[in-house]
Amino acid sequence: MEKKYLDLVIQRIKDLPTLPLIAQSIIGITEDPKSCINDLTRIISKDPSLTSRVLRLVNSAFYGFPKKIDTLSQAIVILGFNTIRSLAFSISIFDAFNKIQIETTREYFNKLWEHSIGVASCAYLISNKTNQKIKEQAYVGGLIHDIGIIILEQLFYQDFIDTLTYANTKKITFYDAEKEKIGITHSEIGGMLAEKWNFPEVLRDVIIYHHDVPIGINNYEIIATVYASDIICKLRGIGFTGDIKAIKYKDIKPEIKELLKLTQEQPIDLYNEITEQLTNISTSYQIISGEEVFPPLKNKKIPHSRKKILVVDDDSIIREIVKDIFTQAGFTIYEAEDGEMALEKIKESKFDLILLDIYMPKMDGLEVLKAIKEDPKSSSIPVIMLTIRGEKDTVIKAKELGCSAYVTKPFSSSVLLTKAYSLLNAK
Repeated sequence: MEKKYLDLVIQRIKDLPTLPLIAQSIIGITEDPKSCINDLTRIISKDPSLTSRVLRLVNSAFYGFPKKIDTLSQAIVILGFNTIRSLAFSISIFDAFNKIQIETTREYFNKLWEHSIGVASCAYLISNKTNQKIKEQAYVGGLIHDIGIIILEQLFYQDFIDTLTYANTKKITFYDAEKEKIGITHSEIGGMLAEKWNFPEVLRDVIIYHHDVPIGINNYEIIATVYASDIICKLRGIGFTGDIKAIKYKDIKPEIKELLKLTQEQPIDLYNEITEQLTNISTSYQIISGEEVFPPLKNKKIPHSRKKILVVDDDSIIREIVKDIFTQAGFTIYEAEDGEMALEKIKESKFDLILLDIYMPKMDGLEVLKAIKEDPKSSSIPVIMLTIRGEKDTVIKAKELGCSAYVTKPFSSSVLLTKAYSLLNAK
């Protein structure tokens, strides 16, 4: 690469705005193992524009909650920590680029972002099974691993298009085409931005080495997780990063497959979990950006019934929201804040349906489910488990114990009601 071109790259990166405070703070809580949902609430609340966008999202027709959600803490509980973190981080990063003159098209921008969310979700799911201590860093690393492509696409748009064309003509990867065509890769460009924005070492290394992970490097497992997740998402066609060449599972290095316990079938299993989260986050981004409008949700009540539903969850916000959804739809709702209370209520009254959270004090949801199904008086009651993402093994266990269906948090009212109607109408 000519020194003149390298100097231009360096100068344009220097001209970029500083890393937005929101993004800095989100990286900070990701690095802190003691951080919690209250920390995220505090960060977002300092940005009135972002707060209003999150509240607009949670009150949109997509989620269809009958009662207006008017506090940020409620919104984060409903939408989920990862969804809000992804949106807040991505929007703050992309808002920084919006302050400069962009030549890019919206289509490429959205596809790049979609791929980043997919890789982040995949990295989180893999590390949740292999090493939970790194899952937060792996998630954020996945979000920003291709930030160099965003710079290339926005600041050097013609070079970006020329490199795409070259990769397609030569049937090589975009990464290899960059080296041959312009002499610098998006990984190197992203590394320069990471230095400017003072990213932690682990995130800088993810950006620089996610295509070629040196054995023995610091943070090897995190970088390897993002590297494998990047390939898996390309295998499944999640988003677009310029790789027109067919990617194969065998492209993942054997030592990384062994480290992460990856199997030939795993990319398909991961894909199903990734796409569910990706759909929610992508739709959420469209709503926040004002790009998508959903028709009002219309729910049909089951005729001539006041069917009784027991909602079991230690989170009072979730119980209140679920109660509003089903009360408006014509059901009678009972609540229990823990497993022991739930079993007492089941002894006292006959329910048509039970919504049961998995993680609760005193007795967890699986213990409660087992007790329900072992009692002849309650064994026939359908049970919907409320889970969080990345709990595949727990869901399998719940199905073995006799749960009828499961819904992952965050959930929309339409999904919850559809599952409930299906089970109740089948009785």
